[in-house]
Amino acid sequence: MKIRVKHESKALIIAFISLAAILYAYWYFIVSPIVNNISFANEVSKFIIKNDDPIFKIDEVILYSSAAAEDKSEGQILKDLDISQFTDISIKIDNKSYISELNNKNTVSELYIDNIKITKETDQGESRLNYKSPIIFGKYSDSIEQTDRIDFNILHTNEDNKNNDFSKPTFFTDCSNPITLGYLNKNVKTNAEISTTKEKIDFNGKLLKLADVPIKDVAYRVSFQIHLKNSLEESFVYSMDLNLPMQEKSSSIYDGYIFKKMLNQSKSYYFLRENL
Repeated sequence: MKIRVKHESKALIIAFISLAAILYAYWYFIVSPIVNNISFANEVSKFIIKNDDPIFKIDEVILYSSAAAEDKSEGQILKDLDISQFTDISIKIDNKSYISELNNKNTVSELYIDNIKITKETDQGESRLNYKSPIIFGKYSDSIEQTDRIDFNILHTNEDNKNNDFSKPTFFTDCSNPITLGYLNKNVKTNAEISTTKEKIDFNGKLLKLADVPIKDVAYRVSFQIHLKNSLEESFVYSMDLNLPMQEKSSSIYDGYIFKKMLNQSKSYYFLRENL
């Protein structure tokens, strides 16, 4: 006995759709996860192989934060101040943790900083980050200008050093000098008037307290990437993320300044190879 199916074309379409749905579900729930896991495992394996012998790492970060002001008062002292907050950043790179002698692997031929992002709790002031000469580290400078990228001049010889004045971004090929940067929050408060019985006022972080500038107005977070190439033209990158609250448990920028020193104690400070 034969069963005749009416509307055979519709039945074929329904059967095709059902088969396609089954194949899609099989691919989505069974095959795709396996393929993705294999691909992910291969990428992880490749990443580990490329970074199992790190050459460069962040050895030390020093942060010095304070404030300063421009006194525009005429006749009356401290009646018209434009107050700015600044942080100087020193980053020391260690290139001898795994290779004790200098060679093409652990000497630098190129260095630059990009992907600069500054996040603040308030919109007070105008924030900038750029290179700062180590000669004026810890001193206020209003010449800091915002930039998207900082390219360093690499010094290879003592003669290069003699002809260099450090006014422009400078780094030694043997990593013997730190990267020095300056953060400036220009005019975090303008036209401020300071009322005090003291004869002498320190132009530092104490100004912020005297001018009733809340600490949250100068707290910020800055992130950027440090890219370098060694003399073999191998590329490395480190993503720096610094949170500057301006207040510790027992001190704050209101005391005049904040000094922080961070040392490398974990593998998260290693430069990773780029273009894996």
